[in-house]
Amino acid sequence: MSSLQPIHNRNVEWIPRKFAANDLDGAILVIAATSAPGVNASVFREAEARGILCNAVDDVENCHFYYGSIVQRGDLQIAISTNGKSPALAQRLRQELEKQFGPEYEVWLEWLGAARELLRVADGGTESTKQMLHHLASQPMYEQFVKEARKEPSRQGVA
Repeated sequence: MSSLQPIHNRNVEWIPRKFAANDLDGAILVIAATSAPGVNASVFREAEARGILCNAVDDVENCHFYYGSIVQRGDLQIAISTNGKSPALAQRLRQELEKQFGPEYEVWLEWLGAARELLRVADGGTESTKQMLHHLASQPMYEQFVKEARKEPSRQGVA
């Protein structure tokens, strides 16, 4: 047994000891995140026998589901998944996308949403409205938005 002490807070209780089947009593979801593949496999088998969803971190064979990496800028969400084959690749791509899609995208998306509502009210969603919305969502318009926003300190989140 290690010299690590139990950790308690209102959401998590961690007690350093070996896995026991009754650890899953009352569980509806299990994450097996040990560095011991045999332990993760045991957790998965026990969870499967009980009908509990299980994710064994970085262990595709012992997963019912995978966690994707997500880049979120307000209502903009970009999800990345490798179906558990390379979490490292998903993390790298997430880091690259976080740089590419900075916090200004949250502000721009709010502006696009407001523009969409105004245009829909004004002409009821005609083909010309759709074309205008696609134009407003283009890369050149994004660049213009950021350029103008930098001139207006009132637009928060745009550096």
